[in-house]
Formats: sequence, structure tokens, C-alpha cells
Amino acid sequence: MKMLKYILFLLAGLVCLACNEDEGNPPFAADELYIYDQTAESLTAVVGQEFKLSLIVSPNDGSVECTWLLDEQAIGHSKDLVYTFSQPGTFALRFEAVRGSRAISMRYTLSVTAPN
Repeated sequence: MKMLKYILFLLAGLVCLACNEDEGNPPFAADELYIYDQTAESLTAVVGQEFKLSLIVSPNDGSVECTWLLDEQAIGHSKDLVYTFSQPGTFALRFEAVRGSRAISMRYTLSVTAPN
């Protein structure tokens, strides 16, 4: 019985410590910027059909300027790209995020095919 009380006392202590203030989500420094992407580097789209691609950008507090570039021409200004291609071909697609003095980008090869 003493052993059970001892174990319960230790478990209660662990529960109290687990409820302590969480420091796991600290504020971002002025120059921190992250892009979370699990998209393949090679993408495909079909002429005339809407192409969608979304990335997760942190921080998500409105302090990040986003630009999508297709062969270095801007085609979008948010973290989500929605675009309809008018001609087939292979293109360089780039996402650029800027926060303060920090800029990072993701690059993709995009193959656009004619509809069947």
C-alpha cells in the first residue's frame, strides 16, 4: 500500500510539472522566416485547368510578403497559388517569401501538358 501511495505521489508531481507554462512556441525574431513544403520538385499541370499549390509560411502574422514567379514573371502574391495555364511547356516556378531583410525561396520544375 505504501508503494502505491509513493507511485501516486510521483505521478501527481509529474502531472503538475507537465502543466507548467509551455515555452514551445516562442515569438519569432524580426528576421526569422520558414517555409514548410512537402511538395515534389517536379510538378504537372494541364492547359485550361486550374492549378493549385499551397505552402505553409511561418510566421503567419501578415509580416511576410509572398510572390509566385513563372519563368521570373510574377503570377501571384499570396502563399496559395491558383493559376490557369494557357499554353503547354516546361516552366521554372519559384515561390519567394520576404520578411524584413530575410528572403527565402522554393524552386520547382513545372510541366504543363495539353488536355487529352
